Amino acid sequence: MLVFLVIQRTFSQPSLGAFVVPLVVLLTGIAACLPKDIVPLRPILESGWLPVHVGFSIVAYVFFTLSFVASIVFLLQENQLKARQHRRIYDLLPPLETTEGLAYRMVELGFPFLVLTIVSGALWSQIAWGAYWSWEPKQTGALLTMLIYAVYFHARGTAGWRGRRGAWLMVAGFAAVLVTFVGITLLAPGLHDFTV
Repeated sequence: MLVFLVIQRTFSQPSLGAFVVPLVVLLTGIAACLPKDIVPLRPILESGWLPVHVGFSIVAYVFFTLSFVASIVFLLQENQLKARQHRRIYDLLPPLETTEGLAYRMVELGFPFLVLTIVSGALWSQIAWGAYWSWEPKQTGALLTMLIYAVYFHARGTAGWRGRRGAWLMVAGFAAVLVTFVGITLLAPGLHDFTV
């Protein structure tokens, strides 16, 4: 939410808050339902890399979430315009070009943090497990997420994938973020099971 407030002041698009705030409330509600027990970290994982790695990933995921929101707004607006349906709420939203540009900018800001997440995780993995990369589920999911966003950059820059196609790629990227961050963490943590 804090990053959205900074973005809102920078880009002056307060109407996107109508989409961000419900998402924040939903995610906060989900977090409130999760176990609150403090479980000791495995001794092998106690390292200064933990806050670095987790910090980078949180920043990356925040930017990707905002990109997802902007992409959904873009897709809703575009659909409404193609259907020639005029709904007053769409008058409050920024123009399509602004929304698409904002979504791109959020991916542009988040991507380096995702790369830093993977690099710091690899360095931490080398210290903890003796190998930079082990193809465990979370590492593979993060790599796949990075590749989806890299494809987005490539397609946008070389093939002109702006608009609808680019927005759908960002939605796919966010789906990969959710699978990596939530799905794999809960269902198949592998080496990312930090508990004793």
